[in-house]
Amino acid sequence: MLHRLLTRLVLLTLLAPTLAFAYPSQVRELLKNAGQSFVVRAPGTIDDLTKKELELTAQMTAQKTGGKVYFVIDNKTKPSDYDLLYTDLSLTGHDVVIASDGPGWSLQCGSLTAQQKQDILNREGMAGGKPLDRMKAIANDVSNALANTKAVAAQLSWNEFQHANRDRGLSPAQMSDAYARYKQTGAMPGVAATVATTGQLAPVQKPSSGHGGLIFLGVLVMAIAGIVFWRRRKRDATLAQEWAPALEAPTQIMTAVYMNLDGMEKHPNFSALMDQATAVQQKLDALKGQSPSREGIARAQSLTEEANRVRLSFDQARRTLR
Repeated sequence: MLHRLLTRLVLLTLLAPTLAFAYPSQVRELLKNAGQSFVVRAPGTIDDLTKKELELTAQMTAQKTGGKVYFVIDNKTKPSDYDLLYTDLSLTGHDVVIASDGPGWSLQCGSLTAQQKQDILNREGMAGGKPLDRMKAIANDVSNALANTKAVAAQLSWNEFQHANRDRGLSPAQMSDAYARYKQTGAMPGVAATVATTGQLAPVQKPSSGHGGLIFLGVLVMAIAGIVFWRRRKRDATLAQEWAPALEAPTQIMTAVYMNLDGMEKHPNFSALMDQATAVQQKLDALKGQSPSREGIARAQSLTEEANRVRLSFDQARRTLR
C-alpha cells in the first residue's frame, strides 16, 4: 500500500510540469510539429472512431478557412488554460484552436472578435448534445464567420508576415529587410531571401592617378568580405533548416511516451521506467537550449535512438499489464 502511494506521488511530481496534471506543455510540443490540422486527446477521453471523425472535421475546416485548425480534448485541464497555446505557437489570422474538457469550451481565432467567439460558444458550445456534435458545430460556425469577415488591410501585418515565413530560416535582420521589401513590392521572400548580402557597392568613380591602387584594393577587400559573409550566412541558414527536424524526432517520441502513461503506474518497474524517460527528456531540453550546430544535430540523432529505447521499454511493460 505504501509502495503504491509513493509511486503515485512520484508520478504526480514528475509529470506535473509536463502533462496535464498540466498537459499544455506536452500538447504544445505535439502541435509545434503538426500540419494544417491536428487533434490531441488526453488518455481516457474519446475513442479512436471519434478521434477520426474530429480529424476529418479539422481537416475540412482548415481547407475552408485556409488556416491551421487544432482541436484539444482534455478532461483534466480547464479549456481556458489552452488559450496561451495560440500565442505560444505563433498562430494568427484564420488559425483556430478549440479546446474542451467535455462541458467547458475555449475558442481562439485571431481574425474573429472577442464577441464573435463568445457568440459562437454561447450558441454551440454551451448548448446541449454530444461533445462531438458540438465540436463540429463550433468549427462550422467559425468557418462561416471567417468567410463573412472582410480583411481590414490589403497587406499582412508584421506578425502575420513572420508567421507566414517562419520556416524559411530567416534571421531577425533578414526578416525585417524582407518585410520592408514586401511593403514596397508586395512580393514574399523567395529562396534567395534566406541568404544575406552585404549590399551593392557604390559605382566606382574614375580614379585619379595617385589613388587608383588604393581604391582597387578597397573594392577587393569589400568583395572578399562579402563572399565570406555570404558563405557564413548560407551555412547558418542550412544549419537552421536541419536543426528543427533533428529535434523533432526525439521530441515526438518522448511526447508519445508521456501521453500514453495512463495506467502505467501499476507496473512494478514504473519508477525505473520514469527515471529513463526523465533522463532522456532532460538531455533533450538541454539540447534545445543550444544554438544550431553539426555536433548538436548528431546529438539529436543519438537522442532519437535513446528515446526509441525508452518507448520500447514502456511498450513491453504495458503488454505485461494486459
